[in-house]
Formats: sequence, structure tokens, C-alpha cells
Amino acid sequence: MRDSAGAALYLAWKVTPAERKRLCDALRTGERQHLFRLRAWSVAGLQARVLLTPEAPLEEIVEALWVGDSEPTAGRWVRRGAACAELTRQMETAPVP
Repeated sequence: MRDSAGAALYLAWKVTPAERKRLCDALRTGERQHLFRLRAWSVAGLQARVLLTPEAPLEEIVEALWVGDSEPTAGRWVRRGAACAELTRQMETAPVP
């Protein structure tokens, strides 16, 4: 189920070292199960950032990505095109905290 506007969903978390691997596994599994398509993602230090295109109901995506006690610290819809490309560039070039 893709959103009608083709927008992407941006999420950010603070994660513990123990949660990092579980979140990476959840991202790979969610994409493999066609819950979403990963556009960009970064899990480094104590921060995780994800830009994805939903392919399932948001409730299923949230359930798949909820790891441990971590909760997203940011979330927003991003328009496709230039806005997605710019956010992807920022995520890929940001220094590791």
C-alpha cells in the first residue's frame, strides 16, 4: 500500500548499543517483507535515521520497527523528488556523532 502522493516517511531514534543491531535487522526484515522500501538509512553512534516509502499500513511498519524501549524522536512526511534527494544527501554525508 503506497501512499497516494508518493511521499517518503522520515524517522529518527536515539538507540542504545544493544538496540542498534536489532534495529538494523528490523529494517532489513521489513524491507524483505515488503512493509516498506528503504530509500536511505543510517545507524551510527546512538542515532538512527531512516527514509522509507511505505508499502503497508503504518501500524504494521511501526510494529516492525519498534525495538526495545526506543521511540522515534522525529518523524515527518517528505515530498518526493528534490526534498527526498536532499534529505538522502544529508543522511549520507552527516558526520557520525
